[in-house]
Order: sequence, then structure tokens, then C-alpha cells
Amino acid sequence: MPAIHETAYPRLKTSVTDKELHEIYTPTSEELALAKRCARTPVARVGLLVLLKTFQRLGYFLLIAQVPHQILRHIATAAGLPTLPAGLDAYDATVIRKRQMPRIRKFLGVTAYGPEARRVMVKAAVEAARTKENLADIVNVVLEELI
Repeated sequence: MPAIHETAYPRLKTSVTDKELHEIYTPTSEELALAKRCARTPVARVGLLVLLKTFQRLGYFLLIAQVPHQILRHIATAAGLPTLPAGLDAYDATVIRKRQMPRIRKFLGVTAYGPEARRVMVKAAVEAARTKENLADIVNVVLEELI
């Protein structure tokens, strides 16, 4: 099996520049309004915004524990909080997170993985396997097709 770094599977950088923080991880006014509408507490609001901004970047949901503190702090500040809210580390295990993920998909116009995505994935893998031997190359073709 190829290592993750051998594929086009997107991942976060461990160190982010100020420019990247501003351009990639600063919520828009519409995104801040969504967070205000869908989340009552600071933890839920920051959690939703972190899920949203990292999903936009990666195409999949991360756990808060996987997001560099630099990004977490930036998003919390953009949400109007002076510090990270207490309890954010427990957000990943909450029902709130599970409820927010479909809202984020709907906001972005993205469909969750399901039978249709599986059909597309299998078809792309079979076609790629006809011309490629390296498993990482096949995985990359599948990822591109799903995106």
C-alpha cells in the first residue's frame, strides 16, 4: 500500500504562513453567519468554522486534534474570540460535531460519500489499472475523479 505522502491525498501543513492563514483559513462573513446560526456556544462555533475551513482545503473532515494550533487560534480570533474556547479539545466526541458536518456539506453544495461515489471510484480504479502499475498512481487517479 502506498504511503499517504506518495498520493495526491491532501493534508494540512504543520506550519502555515500568515499569508496562508489569511487567504485559506479566514472565514468569510457568510461563513461567520452560518456559524452564528448553527452554533450557540463558542466551542460549537469554532468547531464548525474549523471543520468548514479545513474541509474546504482538504475535501474531508478532520478531527480538531489533527489541526495545528496556529490554525485553531487564527479561526477563533476571526470568530471574535480572544482565545481558544475551553472544551474545544472535547468537540470531536460530541453529537454537535456530527450534526454540523451535514450542514457544512449543504452550505458548500457537497454530497457525502455514498453508492454513487463508490461506483465512480471503482470505475476510475479499474480504468487506471489498465494503464498504470504503481498503486499510488491508481489512488491518485481515483482521488482526482472523486474530486
